[in-house]
Amino acid sequence: MIPRPMTPIVVFAAWASLGMKNSSGSVRRARVVLHGEQADSGRSHRMSPSKNPYKDPWWERVVADGVPPRPGSHGVSDADTFDVIVAGAGAGGYVTAIVAAQGGASVLILEAAAEGGGTTYKSGAGMWVPDNSLMLARGRGPNRDWAIHHMARLAFPKVYDADAPNLGLEQRDYDLIETYYEHAATALDELRDLGFPLMEFPSFTGNYEAMVEYHSDTENGFGAHLAPMKDTGEYGAGVHMVARLEAMAVARGVEMRTEHRVTGVIQDADGAVIGVTATTPGGDVELHARRGVVFATGGYPHNRELAAENFPGGLYGSCAVPTARGDFIAIATELGAELGNMGEGWGTEHPLEQMVRDGEVAEHNGTYPGDSVLMVNGAGKRVVNEKMTYHERSKIHFVRDEDGGLPNHLMFIVFDRFIVEDETSQPNKWPDPNPSNYWVISGETLDDLAAQIAARLEGLSEATGGYTLKPEFAANLKATVERFHAFARNGVDEDFHRGETDIELDWTGPSHVENDKNPTMWPLDDGPYYAIIMAGSVLDTNGGPRASAAGEILRADGSVIPGLYGVGNCVASVAGAGYWSGGSTLGPIVTFATLTGKHLAAQPARELQAS
Repeated sequence: MIPRPMTPIVVFAAWASLGMKNSSGSVRRARVVLHGEQADSGRSHRMSPSKNPYKDPWWERVVADGVPPRPGSHGVSDADTFDVIVAGAGAGGYVTAIVAAQGGASVLILEAAAEGGGTTYKSGAGMWVPDNSLMLARGRGPNRDWAIHHMARLAFPKVYDADAPNLGLEQRDYDLIETYYEHAATALDELRDLGFPLMEFPSFTGNYEAMVEYHSDTENGFGAHLAPMKDTGEYGAGVHMVARLEAMAVARGVEMRTEHRVTGVIQDADGAVIGVTATTPGGDVELHARRGVVFATGGYPHNRELAAENFPGGLYGSCAVPTARGDFIAIATELGAELGNMGEGWGTEHPLEQMVRDGEVAEHNGTYPGDSVLMVNGAGKRVVNEKMTYHERSKIHFVRDEDGGLPNHLMFIVFDRFIVEDETSQPNKWPDPNPSNYWVISGETLDDLAAQIAARLEGLSEATGGYTLKPEFAANLKATVERFHAFARNGVDEDFHRGETDIELDWTGPSHVENDKNPTMWPLDDGPYYAIIMAGSVLDTNGGPRASAAGEILRADGSVIPGLYGVGNCVASVAGAGYWSGGSTLGPIVTFATLTGKHLAAQPARELQAS
């Protein structure tokens, strides 16, 4: 169930990264412990500042020269007819508009919210682009075969077969992945040439020359992640990406009108889409498009009904902006569009109480920080590697048991004072463990903590549908902690192999100075203990109408609905069930928006006669 979205929160996405092999073939591993002595902690924590990979606060560096505002309406005229109408002013909408306008089309963007930028504005703005020009300039790649296999395996794991034709995928799915590889690097180069400076996404830890890859089988280690570059030559986040795209659109005469929620389309006698209807503060309007209408309106996480239908147990909230309500799904299916990838999204986790309160939440991704931390389900048992990357880890919340139940619907992070007192600046330190936060629960003993969790859940009963802990939770929690302690003392997680991949070792956060076996695991102190209730969430969903590489919306028989287009999270994603790496959202969005904009610019103008 999803609470009504409240005031938007604008923050950043901190993505996880992998350790990579150096020239000698060994793996460079990051290990962080605290600087100085923590009062009354029961243990000594110290670290040389020079060994701290988490340098100054990351976000403060990014916005040192100010935070660009979200864009408002621009270039507004009295016109009601354009070559192209785009619904949605995030990256997908803006890039489509810019490329179409560059090709000579007149373009109108309609944004449902009072300000543009969409969820892109909140993001880290990374774009995963295999074999991009900056990679190749460094001598990394090309690796076409690896990239195609990597994308196919993660997108369609149930059918992937390395030895089968099309790797076991349906032809259309394989073709779309292949198209992404063939056009992504060129699309980003072309965007750069239009005035969008690019750089390699920087390493958050500073241990590498650029952000390293998300998956441990990745060849070449790093370099596939691109990001906006500010005029200063420094990395720019989503706020800077949107500001740059807005300026590029304005320079090309693109008009944008905010508070225009598209509610339907207008068709001619042949069924071609030639315009839209929209609600505005001044009433309903009709606007017409000679070449096509493009939807770039985001996913559906804030649509309670769609979320409950496609995600077991529903969603309590999302990082996506509140306008991500799945409007395009209803509009497109009315016209006969085939849906795909429903029930998939860019997975993450968030504190239940934050989502219940706000609906729209901050876009933070990473791994639970520190070594003396574990996570259990409602029965008090560990069921997942807590250091696993966020997209994969989040899937545990939606897994049904043999009886159809959801044993991991809610999960509980349990940690000690060492985690609370850590003052290390690290971009993946989320959720904030400070007890002053309303989502943190405290208990002097594990029994007390279990009782406090139960009491907190009772107060959340209306939001959760009456969720309660299993009767054996407290006993199992104590047994689970003891088992975890044994693993930590030996340095080996026999249940879930925590700390055995490079990404976990690089992004685990601070570990105790005595910890010389496994930097991701350490026994918890004797109390007090702390907990946070976590629920599965999404950065956004990524299912919807199926689209061609040119953004054309398709019927089940493969035919095109003329004049109707879609890009971004409102259509079925090329990534399927996978998350190829940080930037797997914006990389495809920018690429296919570019192809869609070019396609529209080349279309002949239709005679506008509504049916």
